[in-house]
Amino acid sequence: MNKLNKPFTAQEMGGRTSRYIFYQTDEEIELFVFVPRATARADVTVSIRPNSLTVALKNVPGGPIIDNGKFYRLVDHRECHWQLDELPDQQTLEPGNYDTANCVGGRGDQKCVWVILKKKERTQRSGHWKCVCVGDDEIDVKKFGPQLVEVGEDGQERGGRER
Repeated sequence: MNKLNKPFTAQEMGGRTSRYIFYQTDEEIELFVFVPRATARADVTVSIRPNSLTVALKNVPGGPIIDNGKFYRLVDHRECHWQLDELPDQQTLEPGNYDTANCVGGRGDQKCVWVILKKKERTQRSGHWKCVCVGDDEIDVKKFGPQLVEVGEDGQERGGRER
């Protein structure tokens, strides 16, 4: 529960790095990679594998924005997708100020590559992803509370263990 004694939102369970912003639910990660306003869909290359992500722009110096970034955990790459979206002026992509239908947020001079990642395994509470790509800034998932432990018909615990 957050400070208002309500369940955490996807935005509150997300984070920010110098390359992207992400939000997460139990089943998905939404990743927003900022690109220049002049970027066209044909300029963007996105490769989503079960354990890694590449986001690159053609004819842009400096190489890929995310170069074969190893995911914190596996994704179901067949269920993942991406799109290029506009960012309206005078909005910030911050928790509580976001609308998935319009990719609201960011900076007026930019667009974003909006990537939806389907988690291979559902997560909850402190079991959520600490980051999208290993080595990036991590969020404190302990604030989301301890994981719930499922008990199967055989009486054995399933999942929910701290790592």
